[in-house]
Amino acid sequence: MVNGIGPCESLKSVRLADSVQKVADNAFRAENDEKEGNCLNEVDFGKGLKEIGNNAFAYTSISELKLPDSLETIGNGAFSGSAVSKLSLGSGVKKIGDYAFYETNLKSVTIPENVTEIGKKAFGFYYDERSSADGEYTIYDDFVEYGFEIFAEEGSAGAKYAEDNGIVLVKGAASINKTKASLKAGKSTKLKLENSGVMYWYSSNEKVAYVDRNGKVYGLKKGKAYIYPETPRGLKFKCKVNVTSNPSIKINGAKFHKNWYYYVKKGKKLKVTLLGRASALYNKYKSANKKIAKVVSDVDTKTVKIKGYKKGKTTVAITFNGVEFKIKVKVY
Repeated sequence: MVNGIGPCESLKSVRLADSVQKVADNAFRAENDEKEGNCLNEVDFGKGLKEIGNNAFAYTSISELKLPDSLETIGNGAFSGSAVSKLSLGSGVKKIGDYAFYETNLKSVTIPENVTEIGKKAFGFYYDERSSADGEYTIYDDFVEYGFEIFAEEGSAGAKYAEDNGIVLVKGAASINKTKASLKAGKSTKLKLENSGVMYWYSSNEKVAYVDRNGKVYGLKKGKAYIYPETPRGLKFKCKVNVTSNPSIKINGAKFHKNWYYYVKKGKKLKVTLLGRASALYNKYKSANKKIAKVVSDVDTKTVKIKGYKKGKTTVAITFNGVEFKIKVKVY
């Protein structure tokens, strides 16, 4: 058995003798602090190791990890917080403890059929903060890594772990559900990859088409854009999106006519509804004379209000999704 050595200060590598069967709890655990070094980055586990104890290599700088075929048990938090980015579990591992590879650099893992037990949040989870949907408060919790992948056989413990935790289970060749899409401004379509995780989705032209982290694509204005994912394995896919129309607006619920004057009483408001709106990234408002009338709404609202302040005429320009609408306003 290898006993604990305390905070890491100068140890860079370790070679275990073939006679070592267990690495004790916390044996090579480093401090969770960059100032302490976390310096252990290479381990030769020998040929006789059967068990790695709880937190034994937590927060170390080990990046590539090849576990011996003799190993049977990986303890709770054994490599949590470490720099592991490549992992080979070996043919003898049966049990993987809770949080064993929690918050590492792994983007995917192959779990062989010899593994029969996997603890909670052993793979693919990290701790972080996110804003609530309304932005009113902060959520501190465990989250699944975007795009994390598990390679495992159907019916195995690895497959069950993936399904239970909403992690992508890779069962075959990767593919994208659409390579071309045509939609009107304000309409959307959903892209997804089969047998591949996605870390992010990108648009080649966000003024034409916007895509969220879940692969939902929104048409913004007339034009073309390519939507493509970033995947853990660097797979190359893309979808050509053709947006066939521009967005439009309504004034007080009726169709907008660019040559009309829209009357509003002093102190009252016109209601402008943005149709086909999917993103507030490019919304802009400008009044030729703010003393007569101007927009009083936030830039991210779907219904824009123009308030009349002083009798007279002016033009209020509303630009959303890159398309400008000039509204002639007369305050009486």
